[in-house]
Formats: sequence, structure tokens, C-alpha cells
Amino acid sequence: MSDSSNTEDNPDASAIRDFLRAPHGRRQFEAFFDLCRRETHTYLRHLSARGWQMPAGFDNSPDSYRDLAIDVLGPFLASRPGRPYYVVFDYFARHGITDFDKEPADNLVRHFRILLRGFARKEFTALKDIGNPQVAALKQRIRKVLLSPAYSIREDDCNHSKIVRSLESAGDIREGRPWIPRDQLLQMVYQAYLDTVNREDWCRHVFKFLDEHTEFRNELSVYALVSAMVCVNTAWVDASLPREPVSPAVCHEQAGQVIDSAMAMIEREIIPGFIRKGKLAESDVQDILTASRDYLEDLCFSGATDSIPTYFLELRTDISQDEYQKRFKYIMDTVVARATVILRRDFGKGSTKGSTI
Repeated sequence: MSDSSNTEDNPDASAIRDFLRAPHGRRQFEAFFDLCRRETHTYLRHLSARGWQMPAGFDNSPDSYRDLAIDVLGPFLASRPGRPYYVVFDYFARHGITDFDKEPADNLVRHFRILLRGFARKEFTALKDIGNPQVAALKQRIRKVLLSPAYSIREDDCNHSKIVRSLESAGDIREGRPWIPRDQLLQMVYQAYLDTVNREDWCRHVFKFLDEHTEFRNELSVYALVSAMVCVNTAWVDASLPREPVSPAVCHEQAGQVIDSAMAMIEREIIPGFIRKGKLAESDVQDILTASRDYLEDLCFSGATDSIPTYFLELRTDISQDEYQKRFKYIMDTVVARATVILRRDFGKGSTKGSTI
């Protein structure tokens, strides 16, 4: 029996807890998605107010914020075969939160916001069309192809995203099958790009390949498809050797692996020293690691970062600037400096084309 006192008078915690208990329930998902959308919308407004450059075509209207929030939430709520909503569940599992009934409400909400804001920041900074009218134009041209009679677009009732299928190659939609994971979609889009000479054929080949992968659903999120095509196109244009373009999936996978390696070293070798010397409490360790990872991801995926204190203070709104300077500045500066050295060193060992470091 669940402890209802954990969620009493706390709608946000209730939405999170109910979703974690039953992620496939329509009511639970819709409540959780609505919470994610509101939180993302608020956070994007916060980034805009701090001077972050918004995507090309963004007009600061409520509709623009709504669309941008949905773009961010697409990959946040993605699923893989046997791993529904893996971003969310993997995060909570990593932090030892598996008994959702007993977890205190404030801790659920706190971890949820850390996860969502960190993910939103990463997705936002990874958007290739920020301030780039060429990429914005490419996205518009791809969407124009998808609006042709060869395709059918519908709106997903659950998350209000646009779903597209090909009327030429698609047979059964395979409604009960999982959506194709992003890494496999990238490879499929990449191969289709190599096999074609124009956008119409490119889109057609993507759906032809998808039709052959009977283990996956035979339709795609418009956002997922367009972003994958932009990613592949950018990787090709940026590659130094036209006949051997760099796979974007490899670039992002390698970046993620190097960041994971750097953070593992920090957690294993640097953090314990601060704890032993009494400079860092166990309860503050995760915030240090999360803030440091957010900094590294911005550095790695966009080449632009905020000041180091910003990353920590966004997580710890209970900490003043003065308290940060006294308790956390030296630790954060040390962790970020050591991790950055590892990133630059390890990226130099392999193919890093497409990274910004």
C-alpha cells in the first residue's frame, strides 16, 4: 500500500509518482507530460531572459515556446525496445530511487527538475539551427516534402506531436511495435542520404528502410525525422573529406562516452578527497556532479558555456552567491578544470570531427 502522505497537497509529486508507477497508463502519462511541458516552458523562458540566443524563426510568442518545449520533450520521453522512457527511468535508477511509493515528495520533485532542466539545456544547446538561417531553411524544405501527397501527417493525441508516415512504402503501421530509437534512425537517415541526390528521394528512402525494419513502428515523429536529417546534413557539410563524412551518431556517442569517463574519474578520485577533508558534505555530492556534467555537455555539444557558478546555482536555489563562494566555488572550479583536461585529452585520441572541443 502506498504512502499517500508523500503526495498529499503536492500535484507535481503526484504526477511524477503516478507516472513512475504506471508509465503506460494514459491518464498518468498525460499528467506527467503536462508537468514536463510546463516545467520546460518555464525553463526556456528563464534561458531566454538570461540572454540565450533562441532558434531562428523564434518570435517569443506563447506558441513558439510551446513548440520549442515539445521539441525538447521529444527525445526526453523517447523509448527503446524493452526500455520505456529510458531517460527518466535510467536517471532515477542511477540515483537509487526505485521504490516510488516510499520516496519523499520533495525529493522526487527535486530530482525530476534536475533531470529535466539538465536535459532541456543539452537539447537546447544542441539545436543546430540556433542563429543559423541555412539550417532553418533546410528544416522548412524538409517539412514541405513531408506535406506532399506522398505522406500522411497526424497529431498524436497523447503528446500533441506530429506523426508522419509514407503512403508509398508503408504497409501496416505496426501500431503495437516500439518507435525506432534515435541512434538507429540517425544511421538510417545517414544511409539514405548517401544513396540519394535530392530531399524528395532522401525522405522516400528513409521510409523505405523503415518499412523493411518490421521490428519497429512504421511511422515517425516529424520532429525526430527532421532533426535527424538536419543532424546528418550538418555532419556531412562539416566533414573534411566529402567521400567519408562523419556519422553524427558516432560524434554524439563518443562525446557522451568521454563525458561519462571524465565524470567517473571525478567521482572516484576527486570527490572523496573533498569529503575526507570535510570540505564537501555527502548530501551535496550529486549537485556538484550534476552541475559539472551540465557544464561539460554545454562545452562539448555547443562550445558555449555559462559561468561555472550558474550551473550549480540553478540546481541549488537555496544557496546564495556568498554561500557559493565560501562553500562550493573551489570545489566546482577544481572539478570542472580537471574534467575539462580529461575531455580535451581524450578527444584528441580518436575521431572527433563534429565536436566543438
